Amino acid sequence: MGSLTLERDEAVEQNRACALLVETLAASNDEKERTILKLQSALRALWGVQQEAQQKADELSGLCKEGSGMLESLQDLLEAAAPAGRRNPESE
Repeated sequence: MGSLTLERDEAVEQNRACALLVETLAASNDEKERTILKLQSALRALWGVQQEAQQKADELSGLCKEGSGMLESLQDLLEAAAPAGRRNPESE
C-alpha cells in the first residue's frame, strides 16, 4: 500500500510539473504572438512611410526635370537674344 501511495504522490507531482510547464509555454506563446502583432504593425507603418517617401521622391524628380527644361529654354532664349559677338563659347 505504501508503494501505491508513493507512486500516486509522484504522479501528482509530475502532473503539477506538467501543468506548470503548459502554463509557462502558453504564456511564452502569448508573448510571442503579441510581439509578432507589434512587428506586423511596425512593418505596415514603415511600408506607409516608404510609399510616401517614394511619392515625394517621384514628385521631386519631376520638378527637377521640369526645372532643368526651363533652364535649358532660358539659356536658349538668352543665347538667341545675345549680340553675335557676345555669344557663349561653351554652347558652340
